[in-house]
Amino acid sequence: MDMKSAVSPKIKGLMEAISAGDCKAIDGFWKAVEENGTPIVEEIPGDSEHVLVTVVWKDAGDIETIAVFGEMFGMNTDEEKLEKLLDTNLWYKTYKLPANGRSLYVFFINEQPGAELADIEHKLDPFNPHIVTCVDDEENPGDYCILFKQESMIELPKFKNNPYVQEKAEAAKGSIEQLRFGSKILDKSKRIWLYKPANYDELQQPYGLAIFMDGFEYLYETKAAVVLDNMIAEGVIPPMAAVFVDNRDNRIEELRLNTVFIDFLAKELVPWAKEKCKISDDSQHTLVGGFSAGGVTAAYAALLYPEVFGKVLSQSGAFYWGYNDDMTGSVVVDKYEQAGRQPIDIYMALGEFEKFDHHLNAANRLYKILTEKGYGVKYEEFMGGHTSFDCQITLAEGLEFLLGK
Repeated sequence: MDMKSAVSPKIKGLMEAISAGDCKAIDGFWKAVEENGTPIVEEIPGDSEHVLVTVVWKDAGDIETIAVFGEMFGMNTDEEKLEKLLDTNLWYKTYKLPANGRSLYVFFINEQPGAELADIEHKLDPFNPHIVTCVDDEENPGDYCILFKQESMIELPKFKNNPYVQEKAEAAKGSIEQLRFGSKILDKSKRIWLYKPANYDELQQPYGLAIFMDGFEYLYETKAAVVLDNMIAEGVIPPMAAVFVDNRDNRIEELRLNTVFIDFLAKELVPWAKEKCKISDDSQHTLVGGFSAGGVTAAYAALLYPEVFGKVLSQSGAFYWGYNDDMTGSVVVDKYEQAGRQPIDIYMALGEFEKFDHHLNAANRLYKILTEKGYGVKYEEFMGGHTSFDCQITLAEGLEFLLGK
């Protein structure tokens, strides 16, 4: 994908007007920005698949450097610095981007070389009313689903989100109960949320079960319970229960190929759920899912316990983690290659803005192995990035592939 800077006709026209002596041109530009909002999106003649996107900043006299920071634009602020237009108060940068993209972003103001993220002044786009705000977590204050509590958001003209992610008045709502689960295996208590589908007590057949890691993020950022409500209401997937496991207290240790944590899922949490709810004993009705570290842990859990987990939802799974100090080496991919085919179906998704080499290579290698061994597998590359917010985009497709009627 071409992420290189491009030329905006609007900026070019403004520059020409100012150079020709039109002293009111910049005021007219800012008036249009205030009325229409930002970023500025322009069509490209003859190219329906891309658009020009220009981020702008109005200098109040305090800007030495300013950079845009977001997965669609770029995460290296040395390369994403805005340029000042002549001797005006306009800073800008134009990109050629896929017309179906979406991204969160902020501006970094006067970043100093070598500065830590927490020390960099960041601001929202003041002309963009679309803001994503993370839900506050009373148990983990300051631990946000994305980098900051709030980020600006842009959805380009052809972006299509998961149609089930918005609450629908006509869809019956399931119940969510927050609990503390005392684990002997982990020697600690874990915060969990138990989801039961609407009309739970009226249905007689045993339910399927989904276990989600990063439970807080899946509930509040990915909107997984809303997606379940809507998909169940429309009959796309059968009624099912779900347990959302919180990993905010010790995420990296628990989800970094940790077999003790996987033992907890298979030997304690699933049996507890079966005692608490009417859950099927068939592993083909039990899903384990997660994002990034949770995505690779889900695949590992099913390989270690295929008699428990027959369905794997891996969103942006970090399959490059492994043997080396930098966590490359693809240990779970190797284990799938070495093992015989197990009764597991797997859904994998990887975003266009997270396709760095070892991430992409590990995902492609695992997909090839699974295909050659005859697994039920679907692998999708979607127009998004590496956040729990982006998991909204493919969650419904993954659930329908794994659980759909």
